[in-house]
Amino acid sequence: MSDMLAGQDEVDVRLVERIVELGLRVGEVLPTESEMAAAMHAGRPQVREALRVLEAFGAVRSRQGARRVWLGFHPDRFGLYLAAVLGVSDRSVEELFEIRHAFEISHVAEVTARMTLAQQDDLRATVAAMTTGARRGQPVHREDEAFHRALFSSVENRVFEGVSAAFWRLHGRLEGGARQQEDLLSVAAMHARILEAVVARDVRLATHELDAHFWGVRRRLDDRAATVPALT
Repeated sequence: MSDMLAGQDEVDVRLVERIVELGLRVGEVLPTESEMAAAMHAGRPQVREALRVLEAFGAVRSRQGARRVWLGFHPDRFGLYLAAVLGVSDRSVEELFEIRHAFEISHVAEVTARMTLAQQDDLRATVAAMTTGARRGQPVHREDEAFHRALFSSVENRVFEGVSAAFWRLHGRLEGGARQQEDLLSVAAMHARILEAVVARDVRLATHELDAHFWGVRRRLDDRAATVPALT
């Protein structure tokens, strides 16, 4: 049975590749299932399954009684679907967290070199909003996400953007914004230190501060996993 599934998966993947190779622009209508089946020498059920894969990734929109429309690859949309499939659980957040950690640490030097004055201003405004929210005891999840998105926006890695979007959605739902004010203030201060190290073009310090921040996130995830019943 597993070999049969593997073979069908390979057919689906090849058909997805053929559909992507059509070079459709966003908003264009896809050929009909019959047209694609004939062009690709495949059965309509196989083409339909490949289209469902693309729909699951948010690359194709299907509506009852209307032709399918090509939406292209959108990182945030991909992230939302990925989060939905993974589900809200400690394990899902931890796995996505590990990818974020490795990616961001490995690209600190790049974002430090590319940092512009406009980015610095945007990041300072985000840190200020985070600090204000923390002092009021308000959740800073949105500001935390905005900071990291802005800091690594110059890298332009679509896959990472999707993974990051999935992490933030699941992490926000898992934590529910429940943190102590002292913890919130500490998080805001950490982001301020990361920013100032990047602004100073001090890659070593920026890496250290970012890694310290991630260590704090890892500690909170571990503490939560040890005290809260696992979500499945």
